[in-house]
Amino acid sequence: MADAAKREDNKTQFRGVIAKLTETGRFSESDADVAETQYINFIDNVAVKCQAEFAAFDTNTSRVDSLLYSHMVAPSSSSIKLWTCETGLASITWADCNSTSDSV
Repeated sequence: MADAAKREDNKTQFRGVIAKLTETGRFSESDADVAETQYINFIDNVAVKCQAEFAAFDTNTSRVDSLLYSHMVAPSSSSIKLWTCETGLASITWADCNSTSDSV
């Protein structure tokens, strides 16, 4: 039950990220459903399978985008919208994060 609740919380948080990216013009609203599906697949399959690698990841010595790229894009194109979302996150400024919005 805890895993199901955590999964739903993650989906809700991801929807908020997509809403913010869409609001700031960094992600296409038409791709939101596909990105959410790819996110769920990524969490359920890749993140679970590679849990040890993700847990041992050190942000002091490695880049998060390199880790995500190696699991999202390099193996196949099945997570390309999710990768597009990740690259959109990289372009958000502190001001974007602090702006108020009714949609998030």
